[in-house]
Amino acid sequence: MPTLMRRIEKWRPLEGLVLASVLVLSFLIQLLIMPDDFVGPDYETYLAQGQLAQTAALWFDPSALDANYWPIGYPAFLALVMKAFSSDLHAVQYVQILLDLTLAPLAWLVTRHISIPVRMVTFIAVAVSPSVIWAGQNAGYEVLLSFLLCLSLACIWGRGGAPSGNRYWLGGLACTISGLAFGSAFLVQNKVIIVLPILILLALRWGRWNLGAFCALALLAPAAWAIRNIAVAGTFSPMTRNASMNLWIGNNPLQTTGGFMEPPPVSIEPIVGMDIYASNALNFFITQPEAAFALILHKAARLVEPVFIYPSPGVFAWQSALIHWLTIAMSIVVLVLFVTFVFGRLWVRPPVIPEVGPIAAFVLLFVLVHLPFLAEPRFRVPVEPLTIAVAVATLFALFARYRRNRPRKLERRL
Repeated sequence: MPTLMRRIEKWRPLEGLVLASVLVLSFLIQLLIMPDDFVGPDYETYLAQGQLAQTAALWFDPSALDANYWPIGYPAFLALVMKAFSSDLHAVQYVQILLDLTLAPLAWLVTRHISIPVRMVTFIAVAVSPSVIWAGQNAGYEVLLSFLLCLSLACIWGRGGAPSGNRYWLGGLACTISGLAFGSAFLVQNKVIIVLPILILLALRWGRWNLGAFCALALLAPAAWAIRNIAVAGTFSPMTRNASMNLWIGNNPLQTTGGFMEPPPVSIEPIVGMDIYASNALNFFITQPEAAFALILHKAARLVEPVFIYPSPGVFAWQSALIHWLTIAMSIVVLVLFVTFVFGRLWVRPPVIPEVGPIAAFVLLFVLVHLPFLAEPRFRVPVEPLTIAVAVATLFALFARYRRNRPRKLERRL
């Protein structure tokens, strides 16, 4: 078995040439469809915060980020890039495209232990995925969060979820990078806390000292932001305070789809220990449980909707319908294969199915955390590369099982 693993993981020059060509093709596609106006959900607010973050005003103003209503991660990223490139917003576009291109190699890393075909197809599928390409084109946090989450998981994943050999220093390096990436992801979106148990379990496989290194470095960025908050704003929490508003937006008597809407006016007095929005959302759950349950189903459906790419005017104008249908087809295939793995994992164990269980759990936790709040298809995008990795591994496992069972069927016919 060790010999087999070495043969599977051995780097092939032809493989490298093919994957490099795919990455160049993905880059050219992104340049071709790159919009003239770099926009996205909430981009005006993020842009204003990114410009403000280049000065001391944001860092020492208690009302900055709307008193910690908005997370600091993406504005800080914008500030860093714009500061380096003289406030050129187009530079942010190119940096995000480069971040987007790293997602295919990171997905390759988490499937490299399975087989060469699996990791190559995973790489190609992620590189041309409409959802992944959309993240690079969108003026929003999605591609940054996807990069940080995939980097954190890929580093700590090792060889199929196990430490890579007996090199202790490698475990320390992996857990260090993973912890720093996760801590940074937490400042981009606090909801990533939901996947922390998966990373902790994987870090534990590298040993207790490496687990301690992961936890310490994962706390570094949030602790620094918490110290800033208590010094400037008088509150210690590194968490943003928009959760209760999002809870009310996604759960109220006027909500019909579970997606974004202008929140209705509040109606009841706040419950002790809760603010007015969380109190009203809880009241909605209690008084209208049927409507609340129906909204959860709507949210689940919204989260699996395809994320469409709308090219610039004049680019692929007449083929836009074809692009959308291809996007829908790929989304359906990935979803069906991912669900097949999740339910198959309940009664089948490796090697019949691929060893990507922790990756699937990572994706599920990240997606399901949105159900109590509001849901948009773009919320799923940060874990799309990992979803594709599970789907491709499942596809090859099903094909291998079919080939194993085919001789038996022929024998029965004879």
